[in-house]
Amino acid sequence: MDTSSIPDLEEDIPEPRIGTRGQFHIRTFVTGEFSANCFVFWKQTDAVCVVDPGADPESVRAFLERRHMAVAAYLLTHGHMDHIGALARLTRVAPAPSFIHTSDLEWAFTAENSWEPFYPPPVRPATPVRPAQPDHPIDIGGMRIMPLGTP
Repeated sequence: MDTSSIPDLEEDIPEPRIGTRGQFHIRTFVTGEFSANCFVFWKQTDAVCVVDPGADPESVRAFLERRHMAVAAYLLTHGHMDHIGALARLTRVAPAPSFIHTSDLEWAFTAENSWEPFYPPPVRPATPVRPAQPDHPIDIGGMRIMPLGTP
């Protein structure tokens, strides 16, 4: 794998898991008490997507800022608190719309979606949260994302 086009990480960021898959660069973060995976992926650094921002907004924010990356969208695979807990804090410093399946949107930002003391109820971000439907593509920053429904 040729990683010559991926910027070097600064010393204060933990050892990364960065790779390429096809045309995309992918950075993986493991976040929170449940070790949920968060992904940042991009074709070009001017349009990145954050998938499941998890519970560690500072690591993701620092990664984006050090590379001068702008978030085009937040993609949420589902609404569990360990996958969306950092969304509101991240969108304050890196505003972008979020996409989540309609059925998850109904309960994701409610008090029922918590696991105290590790995960308080997720705060709904001030930026738009849009429904994503299986097999309806989302065009973001020159990328076409195809949501898939899973049981």
